[in-house]
Amino acid sequence: MNGKGIGEHAGWYICDGRNGTSDLRGRFVIGRDVFNSTSSYSNIGMQGGLDTVALTSDEMPNHFHAFQAHTTVDGEHS
Repeated sequence: MNGKGIGEHAGWYICDGRNGTSDLRGRFVIGRDVFNSTSSYSNIGMQGGLDTVALTSDEMPNHFHAFQAHTTVDGEHS
């Protein structure tokens, strides 16, 4: 695969460093606000972050997982 999109993605390229594109593998593009941001990420070309992050339970928002199970007397379940 040469990285160029086909079909509805025709004219688009995968940003993997081929075909003159930037290599954005493992990266996330953020917007740049030159008027209101004091972040160093407002500078073009800045990179940061980690490949992996381990969150603690305190960093997770409160949430709920609904679960339902039905078992027949024969042991069949869904």
